[in-house]
Amino acid sequence: MKHRQVFLTQGMEQARDAAQAARDCRVADDDISFVARRDMEINRISNRRKIADSDFVPAAFRGALYGAALGLVGSLVVLTVFGGTHWWGLALGIAMGAVLGAWASSLMGAAIVDPVHRRFASEIEAGNVLVVVDAEESMQEELEAAMARVDARKLDYDTPSVMS
Repeated sequence: MKHRQVFLTQGMEQARDAAQAARDCRVADDDISFVARRDMEINRISNRRKIADSDFVPAAFRGALYGAALGLVGSLVVLTVFGGTHWWGLALGIAMGAVLGAWASSLMGAAIVDPVHRRFASEIEAGNVLVVVDAEESMQEELEAAMARVDARKLDYDTPSVMS
């Protein structure tokens, strides 16, 4: 299982050094992200290095699942009350529930800021660059030592990664 850790760097050069140190520890390139002030992210960080700063996609997925379940239940109730055994009624109810659930949940999810952005907002606004690494538990000790060699300070954030 992968764990997400956050390291504080003083700028883009140090962040790039920290990313290289993580790659040297066999961390996959796709598992390394940068978080910085909005102006720095726009001008100096490539899109593949940015971490999503909202819950839009996961919320849409959860909403589609819950909406489909509610659509199924609603369709079964309607078919039971009004009679009928049309399979297309069930399919239509599930589809409508999924679409409406995804739409409503994604709107809510777009307003929720990523936990890393939320927790370390003061460090980000101060101009620091956070290096977010999703690495296997077995790599943690080696990773922390490599980051310390490039003066990337480990912040108090260790959570199971959504990427695993």
